[in-house]
Amino acid sequence: MTAKSKLPTLYRRAQDTPDRRILDSVTRDFSWSRGGNTDEDWEVLLNREWLVTNGIGGYASGTVSGASTRRFHGLLIAALPTPHGRTMMLNDVAEQLFLPGGETVDLGGEETAAGISNFRAVTHLQAFRLEAGLPVWVYKFKDRVLEKRIHLVNRQNTAHVTYVWRGPDSVTLRVRPAVYFRPHEGALSGLDPEKYSTEFHEDWLQISSRSELLALRLGMNGGSIGFHDDEKTTPDLRFRTEEHRGYDYQGDLWSPGYFKLTCRQTSA
Repeated sequence: MTAKSKLPTLYRRAQDTPDRRILDSVTRDFSWSRGGNTDEDWEVLLNREWLVTNGIGGYASGTVSGASTRRFHGLLIAALPTPHGRTMMLNDVAEQLFLPGGETVDLGGEETAAGISNFRAVTHLQAFRLEAGLPVWVYKFKDRVLEKRIHLVNRQNTAHVTYVWRGPDSVTLRVRPAVYFRPHEGALSGLDPEKYSTEFHEDWLQISSRSELLALRLGMNGGSIGFHDDEKTTPDLRFRTEEHRGYDYQGDLWSPGYFKLTCRQTSA
């Protein structure tokens, strides 16, 4: 995960070819009514999905709302060697933005088995688009804008989440990763937080499980950054598409804590 003013170089292979230049210039905007009916907006944003791949079988996918509706939604479904294959490694990141003046905005979304639907930033989401096939969210807070982008590194099990802040001042951003390591087609239930351990290095966090799976490494760069231990389990999440198909549809996610960083102002 990254947070910096310069956007990453998305393509390092053949980026100067005519075909690549054409692809990089393609932008697809997604529009919705934004009529103030948050329930209707929520349903529309839940039913629109995005997908990014890494060229070796791994991918990231989700909905525009940020809530997962399929067992296959996540920020890093890694393509691991046999016998593991595709494996869910990073299910979600939930952002919390602390604005000047004391307002706090949660950018994440979720649905619970109890029937609670949460997309707390629906009124702030101004745009969603695909740039060269990669998802971009644009949140607006009066005269301030936060952009979020996701891309996967070609032929690596590496996901980048980039945040760009445009405004007259700095803000604090909390980014909370949530995980449940499981096979691609594995059951959504069965999370045991006691099986996970964390180890913080100089600039990245390692999450391991008591299994043969490789560890997940998380890091952030840009601005003033720190990691805060604050374990949390999010219970009884609902995956509506699985429910409609008659599959198991409830599951939990575990978070070891959150990254806290200061996003500096950048030019528009």
